Amino acid sequence: MQIISKKPTAAFEAYATADGGEYGLARLEGAVSGPLSEHISSRLAVSATHQDGFVKNTEGPDKEGTRDLSTR
Repeated sequence: MQIISKKPTAAFEAYATADGGEYGLARLEGAVSGPLSEHISSRLAVSATHQDGFVKNTEGPDKEGTRDLSTR
């Protein structure tokens, strides 16, 4: 497997997306890129996913749910 991430940019740029679906699915993704100084650029990317469980549990939290947070 090879993963290639997007390089930081010399000019400021940003984006954000949101998505939703069944079983309470909520997905957010975004990134910010740009210069920190004259010679240094940086990029921050974030992704978050939340989905309720598919199995209803009467004794505690629902099962098979998703709660993920990724940054790079």
